[in-house]
Amino acid sequence: MQDLGFKSDETDVGAGVVSGSKGSGRGRGWWVGTDIRVTVTTKPASEQSTVVRATFQKIHAGHDGRFTYTEPVIDPKISQDFYNKLSQSLFLEARQI
Repeated sequence: MQDLGFKSDETDVGAGVVSGSKGSGRGRGWWVGTDIRVTVTTKPASEQSTVVRATFQKIHAGHDGRFTYTEPVIDPKISQDFYNKLSQSLFLEARQI
């Protein structure tokens, strides 16, 4: 996540959940700005493998900070970038590079 500019917001190792966010700095009309939030969940699939799921959301904040709405990030490039970085990291870690 950090390689993609996300900062870690919440971690629950026991539950296998990590959340992070980054600001895009772009607002739309009444909305002040937009953050992108990622939630990564993991669960063991076997003794040798783990299932990893990542979801991305846009979180829009209003001028007074009280009103927000979320929408899913549909752009496949964001997910592809995440899984490519994860794959590279696992490759390097397995080879102790």
